[in-house]
Amino acid sequence: MVSSPGRTLSAAVAAVAFGGCGIQVVPSEHHRPRRAQHPAALPEPPAAGHGEAACSGPGEGPARTGARACRRGAQRVLVARRNQAVDLGELSARVVGRAVRRALPTRARLVDPRYTFVLLRLDVVNQLDRPVRFGRPVREGRQPQVMLRVGGRWYPEYPQAERALADGFARQGRSIRPGELRTGEVAFAVPRVQGRRLVSGGNALGIVGFGETGGPLRPRTLGLIRLAGG
Repeated sequence: MVSSPGRTLSAAVAAVAFGGCGIQVVPSEHHRPRRAQHPAALPEPPAAGHGEAACSGPGEGPARTGARACRRGAQRVLVARRNQAVDLGELSARVVGRAVRRALPTRARLVDPRYTFVLLRLDVVNQLDRPVRFGRPVREGRQPQVMLRVGGRWYPEYPQAERALADGFARQGRSIRPGELRTGEVAFAVPRVQGRRLVSGGNALGIVGFGETGGPLRPRTLGLIRLAGG
């Protein structure tokens, strides 16, 4: 298990720390091997700790997409079921496919055998009045747009792996037009044992809006899409 940074936040997501595992791209005879670091687990965001449990007790009731809405302190949490879209105002997103892979189509593979790739296919609608990029890379210590919660820990998006996918959002590299529905894949690197349990327990995809991506680590609104259940 990759160790998390020691810092704990009172709300939302903490800084990304970089671990020592990575992907190795098997080269042609003219290129040398390349290794890329993948992000380590994030500390637990208390307000979003347990998927649906984050909205247990009194809340705001269903959001307009049918997702459960609640407020924890200054943070609003929206929890959608597996087949629902979560609507953050600036965007809506739905999980339309998932896979667990040891290697990617371009022969990229994780160097550490304890880890595996989790790939989630998303439908994302830009609800702003301007083009904007989904899942853009952020600096260490800033708010990532997409996170995966498995086994009680959070893992940020892995853009280096997405660039090996034909439909990866990081590889697409182009903005989503206003009102456009864009389909693409996001990638994560997680321990293999957690990859096998992807659709169990409180596992969920976490998403923040465009305006909060890359900003301070205290998102005002956090969307969760459950990966288990109906």
